[in-house]
Amino acid sequence: MKYNPTIECSSCNNLCDRLELACPKCGNDLVTKLYHYCCFNENSLASLIRKSVWMSLPFEYNDPFEFLGKQNNGGEEKTSKIKIDYAKGKIGVYSLSEDPNNIIMWSHYSDRHKGFCIEYRRSKDNILGCSNYSKRAGRKINRFAWPVQYEKDVPPISDLPFEYYDSIPINALTKAEYWKHEKEWRVIFPEGGELIPFDAQVTSIMFGLRMPARNRGTIYRILGDTVAYQEACMVPNEYRLYFRKLSRTILINYP
Repeated sequence: MKYNPTIECSSCNNLCDRLELACPKCGNDLVTKLYHYCCFNENSLASLIRKSVWMSLPFEYNDPFEFLGKQNNGGEEKTSKIKIDYAKGKIGVYSLSEDPNNIIMWSHYSDRHKGFCIEYRRSKDNILGCSNYSKRAGRKINRFAWPVQYEKDVPPISDLPFEYYDSIPINALTKAEYWKHEKEWRVIFPEGGELIPFDAQVTSIMFGLRMPARNRGTIYRILGDTVAYQEACMVPNEYRLYFRKLSRTILINYP
């Protein structure tokens, strides 16, 4: 199994490397924004205040199929957790999505639509889009942010898509195909269980359908007019959301 994330250009239909910021054939933008679904709590507010993100530990993930790999022991295949730093909790993972308009993720990751979603700009100059971050990070690192690929079968442990710190197997970037709707990206960092500085620009905050006005006001007082603000709304007669831009007049009147 190989790590080969691709995306079709919406302009010319060229099949592109998903890591690219623009289509090499026509120059059309590809994945230039990534989104993080949040609950409204101390961690998410600290992230906004400190311009940092919480790096989750792998064993905290709720899917028992995370970080699985196949081993071949004398002709007999066995599935087990990958036996490197992941299982020991020595790395951190920050999950994002290409899609801010997924009602399932709003329910699961944003406290039943009472939370919010952070929109980040992905560029060649920040942690989400840079292809050679080693000079700025002071480490031998090729890249931090990687799209997840979705497969029917568990990949072998031996497949290594790239060098990072020690080595990160493909297993850290592969999930069951049932999760495909999430369009997940992962930022993988050498430390976990803590806040780390995050230089990707926040461009918008998207409030959930049920987010209380006082919580919206708290976020506005933290970020002020440095970002755009939107609120999720139901599309009439459809199981779908749309986002309405909020004016400063509305924002300053939140309690």
